Amino acid sequence: MPLQLTTSSPQELSPEDLAPFKETLLAYLRARNAQTRQQVDSNLHITVGEKIPLYTFTLQVLLESRGPKPENVTKALRQVPEKDRPAENVLPPAPPKDTNDLWQFSTEPRPDFSAYENTYFVPNTLQVRECNDCFQRGETGCKQCFGKGEEACQNCLGSGTQSCLYCKGLEKVTCIRCGGEGRMTAGGVQGVTRAARCDACSGTGKFPCTHCKEGKVPCAVCNGGGKGPCKKCNGQGKMACPTCLGDKKIVVGLAFQADFKPFQVSVKGLAVPGPREAMELAAPTVQPVGEIAVSADEPFEKQVQNLEAGVHGRATLQQLSEKLRARLSSNTRAVKYRLEVAEGSVVRVSGYCAGQEFSFWMAAGRPEIIAEKDPLSSLSNSVAVAAEEALGTGDWKKAADLARETLSYSPGHLTALAILSDWRKKVFRECLVAVCVSAAFGAVFFSSLILRAEKGLHKTGALFQVSALQFAVALAVGVVAFPFLLRLYTIKVRWPALVGVLAAGHFAYWIAVQWVLGWNPVRTADQASLNRELAEHFKFGVAKVFYEPDLLYLQGLYKTYKGSEADLSDLQANLDKQLDLKKAHEHDQKMFNAKIAEVASSGLPAAKKQERLQELKTYYKLLNVDLSAADDALDSVGEDVRRATTASNTKRTRITIIAHPKRRAAVGSNLRARPASKPPAKSPPPAKPAKKNAVRGDRRLEF
Repeated sequence: MPLQLTTSSPQELSPEDLAPFKETLLAYLRARNAQTRQQVDSNLHITVGEKIPLYTFTLQVLLESRGPKPENVTKALRQVPEKDRPAENVLPPAPPKDTNDLWQFSTEPRPDFSAYENTYFVPNTLQVRECNDCFQRGETGCKQCFGKGEEACQNCLGSGTQSCLYCKGLEKVTCIRCGGEGRMTAGGVQGVTRAARCDACSGTGKFPCTHCKEGKVPCAVCNGGGKGPCKKCNGQGKMACPTCLGDKKIVVGLAFQADFKPFQVSVKGLAVPGPREAMELAAPTVQPVGEIAVSADEPFEKQVQNLEAGVHGRATLQQLSEKLRARLSSNTRAVKYRLEVAEGSVVRVSGYCAGQEFSFWMAAGRPEIIAEKDPLSSLSNSVAVAAEEALGTGDWKKAADLARETLSYSPGHLTALAILSDWRKKVFRECLVAVCVSAAFGAVFFSSLILRAEKGLHKTGALFQVSALQFAVALAVGVVAFPFLLRLYTIKVRWPALVGVLAAGHFAYWIAVQWVLGWNPVRTADQASLNRELAEHFKFGVAKVFYEPDLLYLQGLYKTYKGSEADLSDLQANLDKQLDLKKAHEHDQKMFNAKIAEVASSGLPAAKKQERLQELKTYYKLLNVDLSAADDALDSVGEDVRRATTASNTKRTRITIIAHPKRRAAVGSNLRARPASKPPAKSPPPAKPAKKNAVRGDRRLEF
């Protein structure tokens, strides 16, 4: 059955139906540009208004996919339809010679477009055989319970017991009378309480549990047996054979897998050629019309080619065919079609304005308007051509004016935008060159003023600062002057104006910073350098006592920065303070030397002199004076002490041993014999000390 499609033709609108569309079009054109409003009102003429049908085609397809070749399949006898079951004890017909082309075998017609999959046997390849997995018994032992029909209880895990609910497996329960305390508390006289042992639990606070044995009770599910019926075989220990499903026979043969999947695609199309935006404009007006019968015996692409309909209707359906073709392959085919049609409409208004044709697409009740042929765009194109001709002759003023007029008709006209962009680029390049040149001249001029007129040490940084600021000033002046330069089309006027503005900007900047703000980069750099050197040398501040290197450093800094304009008040104050400290230091030095001389010439003992000198040295050491006089005095006193000690040690004392006349020798040779008991002899009087001799260590002793 060939595909049949009935399409509507465009309908011309009556003047009454066209009136609201004309008002909408006039409002649209007036709002685009106020300069063209009068021209539009007087020159707009609508010749025809048409209602153009819009069609939306939705194609639903059921795709069938098959494998590349059949495979050997084994199924139970009941799983094979009766029409496909081979007869037993009868030789099967000859199987097909070529089984690789699976599309020669039929599957089944599908009633709807839902997804589905199934296995289909190749005809004349099926054979009925006895099931060898169950040995023609139709049942097999349960693999979960190993044919026993029972398995471990899931509640007690095969133990047959579970924890007691009363004692929680602890074998004892809390005494109800004493609450587990083991004692009973009673009130006494005047708030005194007494506690007595609980006679119910004998003071233990616990009772043996009477509901269990050792904290365990029999399992309530298996009654203590630890086993239960197998859930897989329902306690039978046997189950139907998974291969033959209890039929004791199986069917073996070639089969293939067929997958059915739905697919849907939609396209839109106008009855006449038109822009894509017009189809989107008419989309809200689309309403379902009905279905078109599509035969599944012939490819959809071929049916579209044989379609007797308008050119644009056939082109729209060909888009469906191309999208469907992308989903088809050698293993996938379309087996079911359903084509739904929805229809809408859009209005096309045509005419001319100022000698230019126009064509606009509109929809009833919608403010959007799609321009297919815009009269203002045509006017803008003609003006843009004149602007290009003026640009070719070098008349930038005329070219820019015509370009702006072009943009008044068509704000996004590329040619007009390019002309104005070229003009801005030209002025920008001239302005950039003038800015760079003026900044360079300004940097050189004001740098020479700094080198000659300014006093100071650090002029290099000031030169860089002034040069950078001159470039910044020139750039700022150029940015401000750029919009005004765009209006000066004559180069003899534009260049002098640019140079004058830049020169005035440089001198105004110099006067402002030099005479009004008082900015001096050399003085600022010198001051910063002086402060940095002072901070680096005196990290903890200037010393409160005199230190000659600090004084020399301050004097050197003062000499270095004396000819600059830096503020030397802090440096002068520190220098004066160091000079005052120097005078005080000299006075302390004189006092120290006088006291040392006084102690050294006094008649004090040497030890006392050393002590006094050491005290003076310790005290004046904090004042940072020269301690060499104290060291010399200490050395002199120490030398006197050493000479006196040496002289006393050189006198030697002689020692002479003289036997006492009353002393007797020991009697006998027996040293162990006791001496005779006699009264002890009186000790002789102490000997007089011997006179010292010249020889050192020579002393004389007498007994």
